[in-house]
Amino acid sequence: MKLAEMADLLDGLAAFLDKHLQKTPLNDLRELSNCLRQFGEESVQTFSRFVTEAKTGQKAAPRASRTAASRSKKAGPEHIAALAERIQQCKDNIRAVSYSEIHAIKEELDKLTVPQIREVAGRVNGPVTRKRKGEIVSELKAWLENLKQSADQSSFTLSASRATGLGQQ
Repeated sequence: MKLAEMADLLDGLAAFLDKHLQKTPLNDLRELSNCLRQFGEESVQTFSRFVTEAKTGQKAAPRASRTAASRSKKAGPEHIAALAERIQQCKDNIRAVSYSEIHAIKEELDKLTVPQIREVAGRVNGPVTRKRKGEIVSELKAWLENLKQSADQSSFTLSASRATGLGQQ
């Protein structure tokens, strides 16, 4: 919420309470409203931090970003090996794998760094022709989905030919 909106709320509250409050609280509400209007485009959160920092004389600790948080929990070699094994098992049993499992693998890859993703791909002979993380992950996901589609199509073709007797000689 912007401070200009907050000031409007305070003005509305002051107008509503005009008959019920004494002059001092009403004047305080109006004074605060006028003060907030001077910083109208700022968010309430930014303004609150500013006031707190001014009062305490200390800067608030910066919030950790999602990226920094994910980097602090880097996957170890055992996690990389386990993910590579999981992908290899999917490749080996691709007909039994669901698309949701492939999506879950993609989410696990998203948590890794580019060198870690490249290492996983190397262990399972997956394609890595791209440079950016998102592109590499998408490439690996598409590769697994293509393997799945090919397996499903060959299974369907094989089943259909057996059902019609074309596979018999």
